[in-house]
Amino acid sequence: STWGIRAVKAHESAYTGAGIKVAVLDTGFDMKHPDFKGRSLTAFSFVPDEAVDDLHGHGTHCIGIVCGSSGLRDMRYGVAPEAQIYAGKVLNNGGRGAQAWILDGMTWAANNGCRVLSMSLGSKVLPGQSYDIAY
Repeated sequence: STWGIRAVKAHESAYTGAGIKVAVLDTGFDMKHPDFKGRSLTAFSFVPDEAVDDLHGHGTHCIGIVCGSSGLRDMRYGVAPEAQIYAGKVLNNGGRGAQAWILDGMTWAANNGCRVLSMSLGSKVLPGQSYDIAY
């Protein structure tokens, strides 16, 4: 479903991401996904002993939201369907990561000239816990 893209009217925007490098740092990317066939794609894994392949699924999903395109203008389902995709695997196949992997991914994206960086990361924090840690 593209309700989120349509809610913000991104599908009506003249901006398509053409000429823009977009990095998504997450669980990797399904390199065989048919919706991205023929797209400009650079991928790298920062997770030791794991290829960039997305066995978790979250990374591929996020790349679809950011850069997805069905190839038909009226069926646009990504915010930037013509962007150059940089997929950095900074979370392992279980969805967990290390700060060093994430920082390495951010550096890689910047060094490659990515103007947009998307990271849908989270952690388990109990209500009020972040304040206790900060003080």
